[in-house]
Amino acid sequence: MQNSEGFLDYVGIYHNLIKELGDHEFCDIRTGFLNVRENRIRWICYDHGEFDGQGCIADFSRKNGFPSLPMHQGYDKAPPSFLPKLKYISRAMWPPMYKKTEWIKEYPVRENSKSKISYAFLTKKETKEAVEKAKKHGTTIGRLLFWALNETVSKKYIKKDSKYYWLIPIDLRGALGTPKDTVNHISRALVPCRHSMNLQGLDKRLMNELQSNKYWGNYYLGKSFMELLGMKGAKSVFRHTESTQRFAGSFTILKEYPVKHPDNPDIDDNRQLFFCGGNSKIMPVNCACIAWNGRISITLRIHPSLCPEQSMIDDDLSKMLNSVKT
Repeated sequence: MQNSEGFLDYVGIYHNLIKELGDHEFCDIRTGFLNVRENRIRWICYDHGEFDGQGCIADFSRKNGFPSLPMHQGYDKAPPSFLPKLKYISRAMWPPMYKKTEWIKEYPVRENSKSKISYAFLTKKETKEAVEKAKKHGTTIGRLLFWALNETVSKKYIKKDSKYYWLIPIDLRGALGTPKDTVNHISRALVPCRHSMNLQGLDKRLMNELQSNKYWGNYYLGKSFMELLGMKGAKSVFRHTESTQRFAGSFTILKEYPVKHPDNPDIDDNRQLFFCGGNSKIMPVNCACIAWNGRISITLRIHPSLCPEQSMIDDDLSKMLNSVKT
């Protein structure tokens, strides 16, 4: 996945390797419109080896008449220069990558079993109220949703004395020069957590992680890892990490859509856009949020190794949203 301009999509390679090792759901990201009256989504699947979350949304939007230009940009306007890059890499190397969540219980997974996707959205009124609630607490709606996710998952699935990590994708658009605007432009922030943290505590952990710029260190470490080891070496390492790593999961907060453009078609209030990321035994929980037409859509996906009764995920999402609303 290296083109003539020298851009190496190591995130895409990583996901393709995981897929080759048999974990197809980790690469399965999807989007689609909910028919609000019928409460039915027609999911369109994308491969994380070729698209990241925003790339998936942009491609889908364009196929539905929304130009999605210019795409939302990340906070960084350029990659770090040499000395800061070395500093961020050293920060990202500590603590070591051994991260294993202690789950209350794990279950054997039947062959061909798949994760259920639970989904819901906040009305325009509920969205405004949630945004105001976040402001009163000195935070953002995205970070409020992250706290609600951690509160729900930690109480139900994680042992009380466990230290664990959430993975937060970081958009590097605007800083990375890439040949195509829909390919993977992401790095990751790893947020260390404890059981049932309050909103201010979790907010501080997340902001410390972002302000440390470790995500740039993670980006360059991952890129170098792929360049040095190649496909065979990387496969061997990934097989080993299946037994040494268990992240709590990932949380994706996408920005507001549709992107404003004079050629946008009229928006149908009966349609609500959703996005859902992949999951795996290594990263069993995935939650993704996106704002569409003034309403926030949320999906929750939990791996069968953690939640064999997939119908229970609807209840988990309801608890998460109640934490945001009350």
